[in-house]
Amino acid sequence: MHLKIDTQEINYLIYRYLKEAGLVHSAFLLKQEAKMDFANISHKSVEKGALVSHLKRALVHKDVETHMKTKRKCIAPLSLTEDHVCGFAENKKEPKKGGPKRLLSRKERKTQTELGRPGETATSAWSPTEPLLVSGSWDTTARLWHVSPSMEATCVPLEQKEDGQITAVAFSSDGALVATGTYKGTCTVWKKNGDLLHVLENNTQGAETVHGPVFALRWCPEGDTLLAGTEHPAPLLWAGSLCPEKLETAHTRGILAVDWRDKDTFAAGSRDGLVSVYRKDTPAPLLRLEGHTNEINSLRWSPDSRKIATASDDGTARVWDGESGDCLFVHEEDTPDAGLFSVSWAVCDSKTVLVLSFYNTTVRILDSDSYGLLLTLGEDRPGINTTAICPRPGGACLLGGASDCTIRQWCLRTGKQESVHRIDGPVADIKWSCNTEMFSACTTDGRLFVLKTARNPKE
Repeated sequence: MHLKIDTQEINYLIYRYLKEAGLVHSAFLLKQEAKMDFANISHKSVEKGALVSHLKRALVHKDVETHMKTKRKCIAPLSLTEDHVCGFAENKKEPKKGGPKRLLSRKERKTQTELGRPGETATSAWSPTEPLLVSGSWDTTARLWHVSPSMEATCVPLEQKEDGQITAVAFSSDGALVATGTYKGTCTVWKKNGDLLHVLENNTQGAETVHGPVFALRWCPEGDTLLAGTEHPAPLLWAGSLCPEKLETAHTRGILAVDWRDKDTFAAGSRDGLVSVYRKDTPAPLLRLEGHTNEINSLRWSPDSRKIATASDDGTARVWDGESGDCLFVHEEDTPDAGLFSVSWAVCDSKTVLVLSFYNTTVRILDSDSYGLLLTLGEDRPGINTTAICPRPGGACLLGGASDCTIRQWCLRTGKQESVHRIDGPVADIKWSCNTEMFSACTTDGRLFVLKTARNPKE
């Protein structure tokens, strides 16, 4: 038997794993830095989850080699990174093998439904005006889902295939338009009935075309202006034209996060750790916020539009004055490896709080004036990958999706856990519907679920 393992093949499997896990900009970085050439690789012959599948087979062979001379069954798990120490159970009757996967209870069947085929969904977003969901997939297609109160869904496929995996989707503020962005930098605008409206150009006059992923899409709160963060070191802004406005480059690397302050002003956070504030009618940035030392993962204006909150891979969250650009507050974790993936604002009983979400650990709720810690959520079950705050005024609750396939709902007033939902897969993304009676959940292996909330947060 002749074994041939090529560095490009290994890199390609890692690249595919990163894309399938939703780590789009990490996959892009690997491709660029490793100078990967896929010309000699047959993409269709590589199944989804190939890297994990090969590693599982390697563990099976390791299991056989380790226990060839052992008659008793070892119950200690094998690990890819740790030395194996055998453990043996008492002689008891073993359960039958090959049983079915976990079945949904009758209650779960009434409160959740799976949309589409497993392994295809990368991202999703709800319309702000009706129970209409858009999903973007790894197979370069997008779909609109009309979801009824009885959890039945009808699908409207967006017929034109996109140029690459869909990495971002967003509805306009009036729900009339939906935008999709791809791994190759293409942005497309559709009507809510599924009709194609525009394929937007992704380069300004005289500038090089953007070929990197679309990391973020945000519609202006009023009108049809679309804002995008891509691998280009300046945000892309389409204001009623197919060609983006020419904005001065304020960064050295791509834009990962964008958010509107109002119909005229927006902020952009970059992989270079800088945050810039622009007016849409002015090419030069109004402010440059310096302080972070790594990528900006999340960026949000406060409800009163006076502050900007940012979360970075440097492990810190910062709050900035939106007028002067001064840094008002820095939150740094005691654990240096704590990953801060999201920052957002919520209003509880007319009081604004700051919500910090840490990858695989907990969610912290801070007072927005004193920045003192009010609540810590998820201490009993760490592993949170994604969070979503109820969008209704006074809703005051938060959803947290975790690696253990659960979605937990907490009250932001008391910190009490109100419910636990279980789905078939580790949770990667959560979005609330406009009426807050449902929410969508994407898993790391590309499945899309819609679930009913345990209680209506607007009550």
